[in-house]
Amino acid sequence: MVQKTRLGFSRERAGQLFRLWGDVWPEAVEGPLEESLEHFFLDRSADERGQAGSERFHLIEGDAEILAVARSFVRYVKFDADDGQWPVLALAGVCSSPDKRGRGFGRLVVEDAFSRLGPKLPWCLFQTGVPEFYEKLGAVRVDNAFFNSDAEDTQANPWWDPHVMVLSAQEKWPEGRVDLCGPAY
Repeated sequence: MVQKTRLGFSRERAGQLFRLWGDVWPEAVEGPLEESLEHFFLDRSADERGQAGSERFHLIEGDAEILAVARSFVRYVKFDADDGQWPVLALAGVCSSPDKRGRGFGRLVVEDAFSRLGPKLPWCLFQTGVPEFYEKLGAVRVDNAFFNSDAEDTQANPWWDPHVMVLSAQEKWPEGRVDLCGPAY
């Protein structure tokens, strides 16, 4: 029997990923594991307004288990002061195994994700409940008003975590309102 794979993930490896996410955020992994796995193997980039093919999983594995993960993909946002869309590196799903914390695994996967920044991808934009962790890596909190023009309530703040942060490769993050052009991640 041929197993579906997504970016080199077997069903077993994807199951490890979802179990880790479920251990860290039980409320975020909805439904039975099999439903989550089926959704995982579908192309979700259109749902998240990501650039097709830009998604990467930054992993640390050991003893046949995933110890830490960060997910990154390219998104486009609009600034009120500008008519164009700008690419940002979206950072999501960052976590490490609860019994392996304090060993630097989270830092390593986040630094690997941040290494994608450069002239064509000047910013990493993300939300977090632990801003101090990211400040140690050079990220800063931003206080822009964010909205999603694709949402039912277009003016509502799409983020659910209390802190929105940016790491800049070269360019200064603009001031003013920001349209995420899709759901928060």
